[in-house]
Amino acid sequence: LEASRLAILNLRFDFQSVAESLIKTYQGISNLQLAPSGVVSCIHPLQGNEGAIGHDLFFDVNRREGALTAISAGKVIFVGPITLKQNGKQAILARNPVFINKPGFQGPRPEFPSWWGFATMLVETDELIRATPLRDAERYDVSYVLYAETSSGAKLITTSADVPSKNIDEALSYAREQKMVTSNLEIDELHVAWVLLSWPTSGWKDPSPGFAFNVTLSICFGMASLVSVYAMLLRESIIADLQDVVKQNSYFPQPGNF
Repeated sequence: LEASRLAILNLRFDFQSVAESLIKTYQGISNLQLAPSGVVSCIHPLQGNEGAIGHDLFFDVNRREGALTAISAGKVIFVGPITLKQNGKQAILARNPVFINKPGFQGPRPEFPSWWGFATMLVETDELIRATPLRDAERYDVSYVLYAETSSGAKLITTSADVPSKNIDEALSYAREQKMVTSNLEIDELHVAWVLLSWPTSGWKDPSPGFAFNVTLSICFGMASLVSVYAMLLRESIIADLQDVVKQNSYFPQPGNF
C-alpha cells in the first residue's frame, strides 16, 4: 500500500512540474491533463478547470470516438474542435495514449491490456490563434474561416471578426461569396485535417491575388509548425516523464487507484 501511495505521489508531482514548465515556456498551451482509464484525474493548472475533473471520456459520446482512435493508433492524435466542459470555450486536444509494458500491469480495457490512460494537451482556439500568424490577419487585410474535417462532418474552429456567423454552414457560404482561397493543412500521422478559407477583407480589387495567396501560405506553414511542436512536446516531455516514473518505481499505479 505504501509503494502504491508513493508511486501516485511521484507521478502527480512529476506531471505537475513538467506541465508547469511547458506552459510557461511554450505559447498557446492552455492546460495539460492525465486521464487514467480515460477519466480526467489531474490537470495543470487546476484553477478554472475544476469542472473537467472526473470527466469520463468513454461515457461522453462527443469524446469516445477520439479516445478509441488514439488508443488504436498508439500515438498522439489531434481531436476537435470540442466544447470544453469547464468553461464552454472551443479547444483543440492533442491526446496521447499511455501504455505500460511492465510485468503485473493490467490495463482497464481487455482489448488493450497495456493501455493505462491518456496524457492530453489542451489548446483553446483563442490561444491557438494568438500563437500563429493568424493573429496578424486583420493587419494584413486578410479575412478567414478555419475549420476541421472530421468523421462527423465539418466543424468550425474559428473565423475572423468580420465573418457574420459562427454557424459552420453559414460561415462557409459567406466565404464562398467572397471568392475565397482554399488552403488545406493536413498532417495524416496526427489526424489533422484543417481547411483555411481566406480572402482580402477589402475585396479583390485592391490587393493582388498573389499577395493574399502568399499570406495564406505563411499562415498554414506557421500553424503546421506549431501543431507539430505541440505533438513533439507531448511525446518527449509528458510521455517521456511517465516512462521515467515507470522505470524508477517498482509499483506503477493501476488506473483505478490513481
